[in-house]
Amino acid sequence: MKKASPFFFCLVFCLAFAACGGGGERFKLKGKFKNLNQGEFYVYGLDGGLTEVDTIRVERGRFVYEIPCESPTTLILVFPNFSEQPIFAEPGASVEVKADASSLKELEAKGTDANELMTAFRKQTMNASPAEIPKLAEEFVSNHLDSEASVFIVRRHLMQSLSPDYATAERLLASMMEKQPQNLSLKRLHATAKSLKNTKKGSAMPSFSGRDLDGNNVSSSALKAAKVGVVTACASWNNESMTALRRLNRLRRTSGGRLQVMTVLLDGNLEESRNILKRDSINFPVLFDSKFFDGNAVKQLGLSSIGDNVVYQNGRVVGKNYSTDELIKEVESLLKK
Repeated sequence: MKKASPFFFCLVFCLAFAACGGGGERFKLKGKFKNLNQGEFYVYGLDGGLTEVDTIRVERGRFVYEIPCESPTTLILVFPNFSEQPIFAEPGASVEVKADASSLKELEAKGTDANELMTAFRKQTMNASPAEIPKLAEEFVSNHLDSEASVFIVRRHLMQSLSPDYATAERLLASMMEKQPQNLSLKRLHATAKSLKNTKKGSAMPSFSGRDLDGNNVSSSALKAAKVGVVTACASWNNESMTALRRLNRLRRTSGGRLQVMTVLLDGNLEESRNILKRDSINFPVLFDSKFFDGNAVKQLGLSSIGDNVVYQNGRVVGKNYSTDELIKEVESLLKK
């Protein structure tokens, strides 16, 4: 995978330090992989800003990663096959991960209650069909309202699925807030669940405005007027989100103006992002908000993760949270109608 620049990692470390705290408390993550002797993968934080990205290196099938941490935070491990697994960091805690590189969905994490609960949920849903997982997620969360693992499960399986259930997510998050009144990330997610109602199939595209990388004003007017409109969330270090932009850009060029695309950049390395966009001749609007997921752009558009997307036809929602291949297939189909 593409490596971020030294400047970016310096920025990342500072942000990660601020998010987790600057005192003496630390969180340690160590792991062992089968079928992976040497390699690397990314880690970023859901709490405190999406610019918290770093590289974890595996040597002889093992790795150790340690960060300052004075309050609970959720880390996301991003593997070379683009699969993601959460790790819940706590001050002074140590978590051990064991996994087979050929079957990462069987990853086990031990050391804290939240990580062991997440492992139990992974095992419970390992052989479940996509249609079964939301119901299993709802039942699991209802029984563990006080866990950080449940916050992630609601986000991933009720809000970011191809058929999101924002009403159930909002209800569960409200119940969780009663059990976790000091959890600020939970409160933000609850607010996000409310805003995501704007992305329900058939909903009208919300009006929005913002500024691009060069400070120019950008609005929803062109997207609303197009036969097909697509908004995405991207980061220069996330290969899949950038691949989606390149493929959308090729479709846009041959659409005769019928396809309009816009992306929200969730990346602190603006120079690197500009270079990549220029190299790939991507000249559709790229919004940037230094508040990242706390910014107005993602809230207005209902984007909830890097790589997230919403597809519109004639200004109304067709669907969201497509994989790159599914996204391109959907857009091609809509353009033919």
